[in-house]
Amino acid sequence: MANVTCNEESIYIEHVDEQNGTDTIHSLDYPSRKNKVCLEPAYKNSNLSIFLRYIN
Repeated sequence: MANVTCNEESIYIEHVDEQNGTDTIHSLDYPSRKNKVCLEPAYKNSNLSIFLRYIN
């Protein structure tokens, strides 16, 4: 399992919608808090970093 954060908050990814390029995420501290985010991968020093951007 990888440590994943969004806006410095630990989250888990519930669902990946590859067709729309979005993910459904939940806060680990507040599991009932559900958000849809845009997935933006970026490569740095041969490591994959994932940037999640909230969709308004």
